[in-house]
Amino acid sequence: MISYGTHEQPAGTWSDDSSLTFCLGDSLCNGYYITDIADKMKKWYEQSYWTPHGEVFDIGRTTSESIKNLIEGRHPSDTGGKQINDNGNGSLMRILPLSFYLQHVEDEEYKYQVIHDVSKITHAHPRSILACSIYVEYALLLLKGLSLQEAFNIMRNNILNFFCRKESFSLELEFFKRILIENLMELNEEEINSSGYVIDTLEASFWCLLTTNDYKSAVLKAVNLGNDTDTTAAVTGGWYILWNSANSHSMD
Repeated sequence: MISYGTHEQPAGTWSDDSSLTFCLGDSLCNGYYITDIADKMKKWYEQSYWTPHGEVFDIGRTTSESIKNLIEGRHPSDTGGKQINDNGNGSLMRILPLSFYLQHVEDEEYKYQVIHDVSKITHAHPRSILACSIYVEYALLLLKGLSLQEAFNIMRNNILNFFCRKESFSLELEFFKRILIENLMELNEEEINSSGYVIDTLEASFWCLLTTNDYKSAVLKAVNLGNDTDTTAAVTGGWYILWNSANSHSMD
């Protein structure tokens, strides 16, 4: 880990990914209230809540614009970016704590609606919402103690079966075919993108997770892909931590 890079931060500094994840987890400790989640995000933006050094940095355009909408008084259901160019990874990077809230929920419609509503605070395009649904669905399966590969296989079936029936999402499934249909793990590193585009982040994270054998190797692989390293590593590492926890494995 090298200090004082692009954003002039010391080694060990967490980014907006972790800060907004902490905000969601903090809110969920008192139950699920979408307005409270939004309030925590505003507090981060305005008061540097849950930041490592009292400073907000590296905030994405869509996230910034959406939180400004919240500050102006708009409801969280009407603040997120809805355009095709609003499909950065800003909601994907913060949504993992929902897996704990939804861990024992059996109602699929409710489960996915919660994921959708939390994503929509900043990212309301169906592509971002579907990416968050894939991320949390996989996390929920890992919490059941399934192997990384078994959980991946079941996640693909669950997502395809549910969203192929949803008109607003069925056409979006095509953009996720490398994850949901093809053999992503057979791709070479040169074929994996790790940009801030939500599908790139999700693909890269699955590839890092499922082509390595331990936490350290997976996260190091994510970082070494370059580009949006903090988010790829956050998504990959988040899954691995859940899997280790569910299976009582030590962290290497």
